[in-house]
Amino acid sequence: MRYFILVFCVGILFFGCSSKKAEEVPSIQAFSLDIGSYSMDKGWEVDATVQVKDFLIQQQGDTYKGSFSYTVDIVTPDGKKISKISSGISSKEDKEKPSDAQIDIQFNLDSKFVAGKYTVSVNITDELSKKQTTISKPIQIES
Repeated sequence: MRYFILVFCVGILFFGCSSKKAEEVPSIQAFSLDIGSYSMDKGWEVDATVQVKDFLIQQQGDTYKGSFSYTVDIVTPDGKKISKISSGISSKEDKEKPSDAQIDIQFNLDSKFVAGKYTVSVNITDELSKKQTTISKPIQIES
């Protein structure tokens, strides 16, 4: 009976620790989407920044690195969704382990886009963990 209890306790300890390791891979989170538009001769330039945290960090020597890919989708004032209007890759590299990182985004809307209320969605993938997140925010495009 003692042997059974010992094996049972060791099994619980083993499986409890192994499931914790699986949870150590963070789930990336996006926050503080700041977005603005600027009128140009033939359309608008849209600039955005978004902060990310809880991403996987790789240490290489005395440097810490994180890498993200992103795509941008918009919903036009008439409700039409345009996927992947912009995309890119952003990296964070520092001598200290970063707690968050900023992604800078810039794209143009040509003259076929009309003034009005758009919704911009930024889809972010942590390139190391392959975890994904999305953040959205409305923006008013004015003539």
